[in-house]
Amino acid sequence: STLTVIPTPTGTYPVTVLHDHPVAYYRLDEAVGSPSGYDYVGGNDGQYVTKNANQLPLLGVPGYNTNFDPDTACKFGIGGTAAAPSVDNYLGGSITNISFAKPNGQSGAFSLEAWVNGPAGVSQIGGACIVAKGQGGAEQFSMDANNGFRFYVRNAASATLVNAQGSSSFCGTPNAGGWQMDGKWHHLVGVCDQVNSNLLLYVDGQLIGPNVITNGVVPKLVYALDLGVASSGTNGVIATGAGINETTITINNENSVVIGNRNKNSGHVEPTGAYRLPFIGTIDEVALYDYPLTPAQVFGHYAVAQGLPIPLTLQMTNGSPVLTWTTASVLQSATSVNGPWATVVGATSPYTITTVGTQQFYRLKVH
Repeated sequence: STLTVIPTPTGTYPVTVLHDHPVAYYRLDEAVGSPSGYDYVGGNDGQYVTKNANQLPLLGVPGYNTNFDPDTACKFGIGGTAAAPSVDNYLGGSITNISFAKPNGQSGAFSLEAWVNGPAGVSQIGGACIVAKGQGGAEQFSMDANNGFRFYVRNAASATLVNAQGSSSFCGTPNAGGWQMDGKWHHLVGVCDQVNSNLLLYVDGQLIGPNVITNGVVPKLVYALDLGVASSGTNGVIATGAGINETTITINNENSVVIGNRNKNSGHVEPTGAYRLPFIGTIDEVALYDYPLTPAQVFGHYAVAQGLPIPLTLQMTNGSPVLTWTTASVLQSATSVNGPWATVVGATSPYTITTVGTQQFYRLKVH
């Protein structure tokens, strides 16, 4: 037998992702020719699948930000177009142990995260899959490109498809052949928060639609506040207690999470080609979580990846100052802004400041 040991990531971005406890994390940084795409968290490894050597997933291409994370990414949809999409080109097949399903009467919650880059001037097929589970008409979830970025979920009855939809003019342009991206890397996070009836889409650290976040919290039924905001898209409502669809189809790997492509519908089966909704472009750093990421966590991931300042928030709670932060960081304090700085032993977010009568400065040291 062969034992493959995957080293623990040490870069700032992957450490930040791991700090927030995903249930699966696919860095897509394997060596060219690797048959497997490794899950750095749960061991739910996928297989790189292709039926055409000219359309195979291309490993070893530059990732989302070589300045802050030098590992590589994977390019999908090789040789495909919206009119003639790549067939059976994806990572998946064996990722069958990840499911966010909930029966009718219960509420579910989960998040999806990925970096994507679609070339300018190349039209994406409608429903071009970034990460999904289930075939068309019976999906559990899908994050894709569909005249703009889109994230959707089906309820337990597989009847209600709920969208969080970005505008077609946001990070790309519409044309007669479909939607074209702008040739830049974008950070996407889809959040299903059924308890609060919210289906949310974040792009580059920001919630699409109007600025409705108050004290770091997205209000319930945010869709009602999104209406009429066509410039950046709208979020969605997923009814509390409606459950989340369970994917039970086992043919054509439909019970597997897939990255880069997915089955269009039950009419597209082997041997003619099941997977006909490819994303044409590069995907990197796909993470799945079994809880709703907060706005601060989402922005923290984006900020770390871009080398932006990491937010350290101070607010009064019950008469005491409380510091909050979301990244894998060490809190330090000093009596002068010039230091010397010392680690606040045992400090975790949220941290209540108990020192009174003494000038104190705080900062975060990112690993």
